[in-house]
Amino acid sequence: MSRLKPFKDVSEHEILGLFAYNGSTASAGTFVKVAGATKGVALNDNLALDANAGGAFTNAVSPHFNLPARVTTVGTGERAIGMLLYDVALTDENGEQYKFHPDKAAADNIVLTGQAAPIAKRGIFAVKINGDPVIGSPVYTDANGYATPTGEGNGKDVVGIFLGPGDSDGYALCQINTPNFADRNLGA
Repeated sequence: MSRLKPFKDVSEHEILGLFAYNGSTASAGTFVKVAGATKGVALNDNLALDANAGGAFTNAVSPHFNLPARVTTVGTGERAIGMLLYDVALTDENGEQYKFHPDKAAADNIVLTGQAAPIAKRGIFAVKINGDPVIGSPVYTDANGYATPTGEGNGKDVVGIFLGPGDSDGYALCQINTPNFADRNLGA
């Protein structure tokens, strides 16, 4: 599921931890944007609780905290705020819910839907790409939020540069730098 190889060079200061993914599943290496004008980070937001953690039992409380600020996958020509560093999922390969197995979720580099999904704004990563890159050429995002060497050229979907060619598995070394504030027009 992950679209990232373990190699990465990123500072902890370049990681956003303020947003949850607005959907049930997403792959690490997917570029994301803020999910609508009302889903950003409001300074007066409170954490929301899920109704329960799998079952309603008398005299038992097992809340699951959710972040109100959400991100969603970027489309072609949209401005990304960063790239997911972990997969987002509800269940594992056997259909077991990760919320009952937090140790397995941590071992699999999974964040649960609704929980903070680390988003890298800047760094060097080995990213799965769609296409054949040229060293030094721009990294664009496609309609699924994945890295690609082809784009619209309008600047909004440029998220970095390729530092190397693609390998036999379809991964390439990329320097990611989002958001691109070059034109100061931050609208999508």
